[in-house]
Amino acid sequence: PGDSIAKTCERVRKIINDDRVDFEPVENGYWEASPVSSTTSVAFLTLRNTIRQTFEGVVVAPFLVLGATDARYYAGLSDSVYRFSPYQVDSEDLGRVHGINERLSVEAMGKMTAFFVELMQAWCADDL
Repeated sequence: PGDSIAKTCERVRKIINDDRVDFEPVENGYWEASPVSSTTSVAFLTLRNTIRQTFEGVVVAPFLVLGATDARYYAGLSDSVYRFSPYQVDSEDLGRVHGINERLSVEAMGKMTAFFVELMQAWCADDL
């Protein structure tokens, strides 16, 4: 967070420290990082509380998402963009992510649905 593509390239060049090595980011193949979203906003606190209600015993903490997500398209529309998938997986599930037979259990889908119902109701409450 806080580093630009240019600053990162500058640092890599300094670390390599070899004039024979030259590189540039691939044109149209990169995006600057999305802004860091607040962990003290009403939106985040509601999200955190809903996670805790739906998934008892879990720790809620910020996480750095390394992949290019759709957040880059929403950063200009909102001061906070949260990337969160409300489902629990086991080690078997993790081995199938973006691979053959990727899926979630019926139970995980049910909890995900319950989570979104609770979150939408909380965000639509009159007292926010």
